[in-house]
Amino acid sequence: MPAAQKVDGAVSPNIIFDSDVPDYLKQWFPMRIAHGRPERLMAIKEFLDQHQVQNFLPLTHHRVNVDGKQKLVLEPAVNNLIFIRSTEERLTFMKRHQRILLPLRYMMWRPQNGLIGTIIRVPDRQMESFIRVASITDNRVMFLGDKDFSKKIGTRVRITEGVFQGVEGVVCRVKKDRRVVVSIQGVASVAISYISPAFLEELPS
Repeated sequence: MPAAQKVDGAVSPNIIFDSDVPDYLKQWFPMRIAHGRPERLMAIKEFLDQHQVQNFLPLTHHRVNVDGKQKLVLEPAVNNLIFIRSTEERLTFMKRHQRILLPLRYMMWRPQNGLIGTIIRVPDRQMESFIRVASITDNRVMFLGDKDFSKKIGTRVRITEGVFQGVEGVVCRVKKDRRVVVSIQGVASVAISYISPAFLEELPS
């Protein structure tokens, strides 16, 4: 990787961002911010968007009180979580040379045998299903935070009709209702409020 170049005291964006990285080398990395405020996550997303670094920040509408009136605002749906698609090498380099990205931390698999953890990477296909569902900001979806439904016993299905057509997930009971849940193991889960059984295709387990 080329060394970062200084331009008027700042790092040259042409060197440190990932527009020169072939798409087939990029992977999705879930990233955390320790004690991050929603405003900080939103600022990081805006910065990445400005520099055309592919990212996904799950958002949802929250009702807040503004000057005595209830108002719907978009806020991060899962605390301290953003997904970034790049290579580990380039993402680490960006973190080191952009102050706004310094608080980002890789999420790690923590093995029970005491070995050193490995960085979590999310396959493109799995991430595509997650984004399709988690991009919805109304009450058709329910964010379940870091609750891990990926190992729950349930029927694996593909949705065949409607706005979620092609999404794959697991039918699980959530808050007494059967829902299709899309999970990224160890990271986050999101449930679809209702899908007609007629629109579900069972997949091999």
